[in-house]
Order: sequence, then C-alpha cells, then structure tokens
Amino acid sequence: MQTLSNQASWKPWKAILYYIGLFLILLFPYSLLISYLGIPGLILGQLVFLAYAITVTKLHKTPLKEVFPIHKIKIIDIVGVIILAIGCILLDLLFAGIGMFLFPSDYSNVAESTAIITQSGLPPLLIAFIIAATPAICEESIMRGGLLSYFRGFKSELLACVLVGIGFGILHTSAIKFLPTAFMGAMMAYIMVKRNNILLPSLLHFFNNFIVTLISSLSAGSESVSAANTAAAMNALNANPMSLIGAFVFIAFLAPVLIMLGMQLLKAVKPTAPKWVIAAILSVTMFFGGLVMIVFSSLGQGLITQFSGSQTLGDDYVPYEFTIDEDGTYNIILTGDLTGEGADIVVVNENEDTVSEKEFGAGMYLFNETVELEEGEYTIVFTPTDTEQTTDMTVNGEVLKK
Repeated sequence: MQTLSNQASWKPWKAILYYIGLFLILLFPYSLLISYLGIPGLILGQLVFLAYAITVTKLHKTPLKEVFPIHKIKIIDIVGVIILAIGCILLDLLFAGIGMFLFPSDYSNVAESTAIITQSGLPPLLIAFIIAATPAICEESIMRGGLLSYFRGFKSELLACVLVGIGFGILHTSAIKFLPTAFMGAMMAYIMVKRNNILLPSLLHFFNNFIVTLISSLSAGSESVSAANTAAAMNALNANPMSLIGAFVFIAFLAPVLIMLGMQLLKAVKPTAPKWVIAAILSVTMFFGGLVMIVFSSLGQGLITQFSGSQTLGDDYVPYEFTIDEDGTYNIILTGDLTGEGADIVVVNENEDTVSEKEFGAGMYLFNETVELEEGEYTIVFTPTDTEQTTDMTVNGEVLKK
C-alpha cells in the first residue's frame, strides 16, 4: 500500500474525528437537502462531502494528487470493473436478503427513502446516472480518498480495507444496507490499495449504483405499486425466510467466480490455481446449497390461501375470508400500507370470537401471527382507528399451515 509523503500527519486516531465530521454532514445538510429538494438536494449534499474531503486534505498539507490519485486506465480495467460490479451486485442481493431477515422492520424505511429518489418524476435513465455519478466521485473522495489515507501506514492492507468498509457501511445508516455497503466499501478500498488509482473504485461504484438504481427506477412505478412490492417482499420473507434466503443464495452462486475474474483483470489479485479452485467451490456450494434450502423449506408448510388487494375502509369494505379444513397451528401473515390514523386488524372465527388482533398506525404494517385454529370459517377485518377519517389500505396476505 502506497503511503503519503507526510503520512505521519494522517494519524489513525484522527480518522475518528474525520468520521464524526462525515456524520455531522450526513445528519444535517445532506439529509435535509434530500428531504426538501430530492435529486437536486442529493447532488448538493454529495458536493458538500467532496468539499469536506478536499478541505481536510488541505488542512493536512498533503497534495491532492496523493490522496486522490488519478492515472490512466485501460480497456481491460473497464472490463474487469464491469465483471466485478456484476459479481458484487449478485452478492449484495444475498447480503440484502440476510439484512431483511435480521432487521425486517428496517425494510420499509429503506423503501420509503428510495422512493424519494426513484419517484422524483425524472426519466429513470437520468435518475440512475445522477445517483451513479455523484457518489462515484464524491463518496469515493471521502472514503477511498480521505478515510483510507488515515490507514495507509498500516502493515495490514486487509485491516485497512475492512475498516474503510465498515465505515462505509455505517455511513448508510441502515441495518439492511450495512452488509452490502460494507462489503462494497471494502472491495473498493482493496482495489484502491492495490492500484492506487481512485478512478477504478469510482468506476466500480458508478456501475454498481447505475445498474441497481436503473432497475429500481424502472420497477418503482407509483407509490401504491411500490407499497405493494414492499409488502410482497415482506410477505415472502416472513412466510418462509429459509426459502427466500435460499433463493438469494442460488441467484448469487456465480458471484465468487465473477469477483475473482474481475479482480484478476484489474490486477488486484494474482491468478493462481488455488484461488480459482476456492472460487469454484464456493460457487458450486452456493448453487446446490440454495436449491437445498428452497426445497427443504417448503416441506412441512402448506399454503392454505393467498390474497392481495386495496380498499377504502368504510361501508363498502369487504373483509377477507378463508377456510380451515383441519385443526392445527397456522401462520397468518398480512403486510401492506395504511393511510389516515391506521387501522385495527382482527381475525375472527365463524362464531365471531376473536382469534388474533393487532392495531397499526399509518404507514407500512406487518401482521405476523402464529395461532391455533380449529376447522371452520375465518374472517379478517380491517377497522379504521378514526371512523371519521378516510383510511385506505393495501394488503398482501397468506395463511400457511405450520
């Protein structure tokens, strides 16, 4: 790892102060700019990050070209970055799935924050370019430029990359996003360490954000569609988490091989047979492991009914009904969105006895109850908390036998 000409000025403990500064920018000007201005606010907030990194470098009296080194890149480098980006995106899907499983309550927050950008009304291609280009320049300057500089004196390159990765993950302030962003942050730091060219991690950052954002923008649609997609994802997660994680593992099985190939094309790792064998073993394990998880997760759990829709709660509201053919333990899962003051969700049997009941405020809700049910007819009723206010609801529901 190449050190700076005045590396002694960049003491590792000062990274804490530098990081505190980043968080202060994130919590105040950056978040407020995005909340009030959307896309223009995002651009302005990123420029504040860039100005911060340059200012800190000047205060350290270090030449900008050392902290933000720029060198010519070859076509083979671009090919390597694209392949690496695809591999990282596949693996990030798996990490995001794990995050959804561990922190399901954070999923709706991520969806809402993403909607501010993807539903801005701008063309999806333009949105993707802005969200790809601005962080690729500005976030790389503060992370793989400024933050990494504090660790350039470390003997362990891996430790330096891990610390930068963790810092990058925490900076995204999301439990679900932590694993994928920390992994990407460490990968980009490793490329920076090996090649000492900030253009390469910037390109990786650009392609990763561009592909993911373009897909999100094209599939976002209206707010109601976005809420339904969010509810469907939460529904699948809570109905059968092993199946969903297994699907992510299966989808990501090519990631180890693609990452190895991309890193070798970028000359970040030496092409040796043992490394390829390890990558191949990981890919094969993920391929068959994902399939096994999907198959075994479906054993012993049967779908009784499934429904979805949207209604306005009031006189014309139609409750949802289902039939149980045998006594047993069942999982009732309802996810969706509520407006107004929220609603009370009640499950009653044919004798109008309450089986389960929960009250939810406005916004995303998750009703996930395991109950003992006897043979008979059951009804799910949504009752608005405030009967004098219009309350709209969306629902994706499943009843499964445990």
